[in-house]
Amino acid sequence: MSGLEIERKFIVSKAKAFKSLAFAHQTIKQGYIPCQDATVRIRTKGDKSFLTTKSKSGSSFVADVERRIELLKKDLTLLAEKIAQLGE
Repeated sequence: MSGLEIERKFIVSKAKAFKSLAFAHQTIKQGYIPCQDATVRIRTKGDKSFLTTKSKSGSSFVADVERRIELLKKDLTLLAEKIAQLGE
């Protein structure tokens, strides 16, 4: 998925009432790679992993341009190894 993202945030009162309506849940693992002009996130949800970049659109209002690519398991493993080496 790529395109312009406009993020909206809402305050939900009585959040516990909404939890009872949930019918499924999924564990998400994610981490961020530090970059100067963008946000780079790696997220694993279920058996799929994605690398997502977000950067400012350059327009006068607050919006992000988001690009997402699916990572193969071997690519995710290689990327994790490279990031670990940077921390050494």
